[in-house]
Amino acid sequence: MNPPTRHTVRIIRRRGPSRVALISLISAFAAAAVLFAAWRIWRTKEVAAPYERMLADVILDYRCEAEHAFNALGQPEAMSCPTCGRPAYPLTRYECSMHGTFEVAVRFGLDELGRTFVSKLRLAGERWVDQKDGLTCPRCTRSLAAELAEDLSELGMDPERQERRPPFQRRRVPEP
Repeated sequence: MNPPTRHTVRIIRRRGPSRVALISLISAFAAAAVLFAAWRIWRTKEVAAPYERMLADVILDYRCEAEHAFNALGQPEAMSCPTCGRPAYPLTRYECSMHGTFEVAVRFGLDELGRTFVSKLRLAGERWVDQKDGLTCPRCTRSLAAELAEDLSELGMDPERQERRPPFQRRRVPEP
């Protein structure tokens, strides 16, 4: 019998990636980084306009000077009372920490872009006050704050972080 034949075994040393492969990989990562940075810079310059409801989309509580109350779609100017024809203004509530809530009449104004904003406020039987000046309690002269629009603690939100806004900003017109 013949002895078994021996085959030569060649030991291959594992080589790393070639120089060309490393350069192309690094250049691909650099190009991706440059594109990502350009996209971030381009994206931050674009500001999405927030959704703004029009005043005419909201049903407001109105009260005239003869104390007739009714609900109607909002409008920037005073509405005439359907009962007596006197001017009627939307109502909201402001609160004093000592004396509770007060109903406040609101006048709207239009800015240069035609958007409505609260311009004047009036407690019952008093004069109109500029919204920037704020209202004071008629009993203790402390400043009044807009009453909370809704209790967010029922929705699982932290009541410490509730936004203070007048109630007329949360009413919607029913869909036809």
